[in-house]
Amino acid sequence: MDYARLQAEYKWNSLSYNALRLYLCLVMPYCCSMANGFDGSIMSTINTMAQYLNYFGLKEVGASTSLVFSIYNVGNMVGAPFSGIATEKLGRRGGMFLYAVFVWIGIGLIVGAKTQAMFIGGRFVLGFGIAFATCAAPTYATEITPPTWRGRLAGLYNTFYQVGSVIVTGIMVSSTNFSSSWAFRLPLLLQLIPACIVGLFVFMPFIKESPRWLMAHGREEEAMKIIIDFHADGDPNHPIVELEMREIRASLEFEGNVSQPWWDWSCLWKNEEFRWRSLMMVIMSFFGQWSGNGLGYFTPVLYENVGITDQNRRVVLSFIGTFISWFGAVAGAATTDWFGRRGRLIWGTLVLCITLALITLLTGLYGSTGVHNIAGSNTAIAFINLFSVFFAFAYTPLQSLYCAETLHYTQRAKGMAMHGFLGNVALFVNTYGIPIALANIGYKTYLVYVGWTALEVVVWYFLAVETRGYTIEELDEIFKSPNPIKASKRRIKLKVNHGHLENADEEKVAPSPA
Repeated sequence: MDYARLQAEYKWNSLSYNALRLYLCLVMPYCCSMANGFDGSIMSTINTMAQYLNYFGLKEVGASTSLVFSIYNVGNMVGAPFSGIATEKLGRRGGMFLYAVFVWIGIGLIVGAKTQAMFIGGRFVLGFGIAFATCAAPTYATEITPPTWRGRLAGLYNTFYQVGSVIVTGIMVSSTNFSSSWAFRLPLLLQLIPACIVGLFVFMPFIKESPRWLMAHGREEEAMKIIIDFHADGDPNHPIVELEMREIRASLEFEGNVSQPWWDWSCLWKNEEFRWRSLMMVIMSFFGQWSGNGLGYFTPVLYENVGITDQNRRVVLSFIGTFISWFGAVAGAATTDWFGRRGRLIWGTLVLCITLALITLLTGLYGSTGVHNIAGSNTAIAFINLFSVFFAFAYTPLQSLYCAETLHYTQRAKGMAMHGFLGNVALFVNTYGIPIALANIGYKTYLVYVGWTALEVVVWYFLAVETRGYTIEELDEIFKSPNPIKASKRRIKLKVNHGHLENADEEKVAPSPA
């Protein structure tokens, strides 16, 4: 679809009353993402605190630390199948509410932990709950946003990971000076804030359900009202209303009864179209975690590798790095509909590969295993932070958005649950393997990621399907084509005829972004 033409004639007013109502609905998924960011930054920072390490008898790197970090991902993997079922049966809001409930339980165990076993148990429950957030929240954000703004608004979902990171690392700059165990308990307690907001908002009458979920459950009038309000700014005669309703209806009718037994996951592979869609999800699940960003969990240790040993300075540097990476994530989300997905993934991953190679070189020359040089160490620190910015720009907005876009409605809940499961398999490898690798081979751990990201560039070039410029349902035709990659580069002009959108019989091949 030529959305540039649609937007020129029918602009979506991003400051209208209905737009503000939509933003309130998006508070829930954004808070879910923020909670995930809280955990990542909290654990990477408290892992340098003497108060935490001494209390539980841990070290900054090694097998015990690997277990504390990775048990969160194990909980997430266990929770993933249940999250898909809940999101499909109870709705997207229901899935997010269950996230809040499990987080309340998990944080209670963690904050009150007196033993390492209790702390680990709490992290398992917390990870189990986050699985519901990572399934329901991005699905909701993708399905409820207007198509011409989907890349920006749904792309912002994952940028709130950085918002959570910025908030909690900023607080920990102060809490690290506490002499008691509240130095690490207080930041952990803060994870209740986003969970409480979600738990409260889900019952508010102004928080609407996904129109696609409503359509699939026979509630067409409610779905149409949401599309009219949020996609057409209250105008029932807007061409986009008829277009989306027609496409959603046709997509659901084509697949027949979308209600599937909870144990039936064949929707992920039952035909060639769905296998293509699932392939995009699987690739993003692993590449979104194995592009070097897993090292971010251990940023303070990386700073030590370049000669920074003072605990307070490492925490402050982590805060600065988190803050500037948030700017990269927001910039990436804001330009998602401009750059598209395919070109950003190819070129962005290439930049990550080059940056990782430079970090390896600088750390080897000026780090703790080499010749200490203040200027060289500072340059290495700068590139570590630049890597975070580049990754945030290229991947953060797309990690969940791209998967939710490429999956068909009948796949989406279970597909996003599988995305969460596979992403946590990848994260488990990161959080369990990286501390052991850092303890044994130090900065050379980067070399693994240099080679891997080079491979990713090739894979994205030959397999990435563009999703920019299409409604979610229009992607049906893309994935049904013999060559979805080629088909995704085509643009079909539409014209408005008596309030209806029709094919203008004008076709052109868009230039490839790669």
